[in-house]
Formats: sequence, structure tokens, C-alpha cells
Amino acid sequence: MTETDSAGVVWSLVFLAALVGVYGYIIRVGIHHKPVFGIAKHSLRYWWHRLVHVTK
Repeated sequence: MTETDSAGVVWSLVFLAALVGVYGYIIRVGIHHKPVFGIAKHSLRYWWHRLVHVTK
């Protein structure tokens, strides 16, 4: 593993941790506001594809 690879992994983990925190909040709010939940699911799929594309 080169230094850039390990840095990429660290950033991916930081990014995922931030997403988990944000989506945890959105899910709690989304239980009361259904449209927000749909948007969150859609954007989560989008960011997942972005992340997979970056890490490959």
C-alpha cells in the first residue's frame, strides 16, 4: 500500500463516518417528514456510487 492509497482509505472512512452521522439525523427527522427520507435514500445511493468510483 502506498501513502496515497492509505490516505484515500482514511478519507473514505472519515467520509463514511460523516455520512452515517448525517443520515442517522435525517432518518430520525425523516420518520416525521417522509419526503426527506426519499431524498436521503436517493442521495445515499448517489454518494455510494461516487465513493465506489473513487476507491476503485
